[in-house]
Amino acid sequence: MTRASDQDRRIERLEKALEEAMLEIARLRKVVDEQAKIIKDQAKVIEEWKRGLRKRGRRTRKNKRQGAKAGAKKPGRKDGHEGAFRPPPDEVDEVEHHQLQACLDCGSQTEGTGRTRVRHREEVIPAERRVIEEVDHESRCLVCQHRQWARPVPPPSKSTVLGPSVIALAMHLRFGVKISWHDVAKLISTTTGVKVTTSGLTQLFARLAVKFRPVLAEIKREALSLPFLHLDETSWYETAALRWLWIVSHPSLSFFHVDPSRGREVARTLLTNEDEELFRGVAVSDFYAGYRYLEGLDHQYCWPHLVRDARKIVEVEGGALPERFLSSLVSIYHDGKQAQGREDVSLKHGVRVRLGKLVADRELASHPGIARLQARIDEEFHALLTFLDLPGLPADNNQAERDLRFMVILRGLSFQTRSPRGSQTMAAMMTVAQTARKQEVGLEPFLTEAIEASYRGRDPPSIFARA
Repeated sequence: MTRASDQDRRIERLEKALEEAMLEIARLRKVVDEQAKIIKDQAKVIEEWKRGLRKRGRRTRKNKRQGAKAGAKKPGRKDGHEGAFRPPPDEVDEVEHHQLQACLDCGSQTEGTGRTRVRHREEVIPAERRVIEEVDHESRCLVCQHRQWARPVPPPSKSTVLGPSVIALAMHLRFGVKISWHDVAKLISTTTGVKVTTSGLTQLFARLAVKFRPVLAEIKREALSLPFLHLDETSWYETAALRWLWIVSHPSLSFFHVDPSRGREVARTLLTNEDEELFRGVAVSDFYAGYRYLEGLDHQYCWPHLVRDARKIVEVEGGALPERFLSSLVSIYHDGKQAQGREDVSLKHGVRVRLGKLVADRELASHPGIARLQARIDEEFHALLTFLDLPGLPADNNQAERDLRFMVILRGLSFQTRSPRGSQTMAAMMTVAQTARKQEVGLEPFLTEAIEASYRGRDPPSIFARA
């Protein structure tokens, strides 16, 4: 009897242990399923990151449809608010009167009641083609008896040249609106009546780029006299050959250059004047080694690039350490900008101390990705905080990236350039177009004076004298 009761108790214990084991297995299976889902989601994030996509901030069509069904805000102003209308014109060029002579219902004669209502209609006057015959007269000096023409360059015998207004329009369409040379020629021919071809425009601008060499030299001299410059580069292709499009940028000017090399010697050439003197201001750039290892140059490295690298670690790997590192980095960046604006020595010192503690944090250094960024910050510690002591110095490289944005879009819409001459022409025209826009210089009057100066063998006018 005792033996049987012992077996029953043992069976009961085993059954209870089995039940607990089954519950534990079910719990672990649930944990495994959750972890598998997390791994799948992280793999998707990594794949999107590799493709240059970002899951955060994207809104799919499905989400848009769901938002519309959920009663999302409709476009336009709220109900009850006055609508938005085109503002009335400053002056009226022409007045049209409209009055009925016969009734629209029965056809009988009508008479005016004295009431009127007014609206304004804006029209576009079609472009008018004007052909100007230029006659050069020869003159003789009454003292030295030398004979001289009004223009030293003889006019072409058969061809007709394009005026500055047509060149300015083509330059704006190509380098402002981002349409192809073919469409530029088609649009000018159909809207103005001036017959131009794609090859004619490209050859015209290639010759114009040669005439603009003094202007380019002036822009470079002006750039090297500024207190700071933004530097950046991006890929560019000549047919199938990889080239690099470099930019030296500032809120007041832009300078483009296409080169087969991406080495630091190109950056040094761009930052060296005619007397072989290196730029004495501060170079604002990303962490590309071509800028970092330029000897004798003061740097300010781009904080958004650093924050972006930290955010990638959070998006790909997640975890408490990357999130804490990112939060601390963003906080130091914003406090540093405030300290720069307030000119507060204690705030600047606090920013430096906090950044030093972030670099020395051993708990954060246990994460490989964070340790890599900590090493970068430690190596470029002073170059990251140059902006603290220089009012007006940007802590980001957004200016260069904004100026390169046009070329990045154009790169995806065209076959880029096909020869070194085409690349040089494109860089020269973009330099003149962007600098003129920043200096608020009208292209047509500037081109008029530049072409007239080339006729007389003089240098083109200054692009900065009109600011």
